[in-house]
Amino acid sequence: MKLKQIPEDFKVTENSNLPFDESGPYSVYALYKRNASTFEAVETLICRFNLLYKDISYSGLKDRTACTRQYVAIYNGEQKTFRGKFYRLKYIGRMARQLNVSDIVSNGFDITVRDLELGQIDELRKNMEAVKLYGVPNYFDEQRFGSVRHNKGFVFEELMKGNYENALKLSIATPTVFDRSRRRWIKTGINENWGNWEGILANLPGFCPERSIIKHLVKNPGDFINALNKYYRAELKMILSIYPSMLWNEMIAEYVRKKYKKILSVPYSVGNFVFPLDAAKGVAIEELQQMRVPMPNKDAVYEGDMKKIAEKVFRAHNITQDSLELKDTDLFRLKGTRRRVFFFPEDVTMSEPEADEINEGKLKMKITFRIPSGCYATMLIKRIAGEAQVEDNILRTNEIKSQEI
Repeated sequence: MKLKQIPEDFKVTENSNLPFDESGPYSVYALYKRNASTFEAVETLICRFNLLYKDISYSGLKDRTACTRQYVAIYNGEQKTFRGKFYRLKYIGRMARQLNVSDIVSNGFDITVRDLELGQIDELRKNMEAVKLYGVPNYFDEQRFGSVRHNKGFVFEELMKGNYENALKLSIATPTVFDRSRRRWIKTGINENWGNWEGILANLPGFCPERSIIKHLVKNPGDFINALNKYYRAELKMILSIYPSMLWNEMIAEYVRKKYKKILSVPYSVGNFVFPLDAAKGVAIEELQQMRVPMPNKDAVYEGDMKKIAEKVFRAHNITQDSLELKDTDLFRLKGTRRRVFFFPEDVTMSEPEADEINEGKLKMKITFRIPSGCYATMLIKRIAGEAQVEDNILRTNEIKSQEI
């Protein structure tokens, strides 16, 4: 079973409830992008319109190997439509404030699953019916973990240990297969010339997030923690959230092991996704639908089973809950966001199978559904795939040719 063989196989539509105000200073656009991450699109817009990072906002991150529609707001942006190499920006109105994550109501997905055998079709349909009943654990999927997938370590963990230089190096000088060629070239150059800050600065492009960091090190060699603080805040927040996301996944996997008799374990880069195959012992479906648990952080309050589970996970990593506060810096504070533990898809449709034009002799199927913001559609696909292995094409993103949309 294959996902994302071409960007058109994975279509995402952000559904938002935006408080438009035509007297407001922020222009709101629908951003259509193909085969590019939200960060890449934002950096391109900042460069094109000569913006400051604070001038542009968005509600969420959308998949890279995909065709997506989401909203962005630009301070004093022009009221017109723009096109670029991999994006289209369509003006739709104005707002009095920036966009934030609470503006997203849900995300709609139109996914083509490929390389199927005829016998897999009934299995997919049966498993989807089970998902409607029992839900899907709300794990963070592989795309969350970036360089950690390749044993490069956690930036947050290095900061907890006070290894500020290594934390910075992991952030800006450690190429991964997810990076586009330009970003990989920048990271490789920084890595190979680490410590020669003036030389690195001379070779950096005129616009890139790493430039302000290296400028700081030219003036303040060795001040790695404050150099990291110069990074683009939204991307830095994502990098630092990887470690607590891993802890969260382990907590939810342990909860599923504890509460369900029948489970399915699917390995991934930093652990195992554990899915329920039946109803929870002593837990009503309505309770699961409403269940929220704080993301791991110093001040999170866990109760009952989750308290014991959190303590077990922290012990396994030789940390305490208090250690999740970075005491030497105001760089980043983990927030006690209460995250849903299970999600349940709505408006599900599954097409009849048809010939797969990419994989000779195989079938493809279109699956559409809507899920709450903050949930991963790929987790649903992995759950309904059951024991079948899902090949995600995220590693071949750089081989896909760009085209105007």
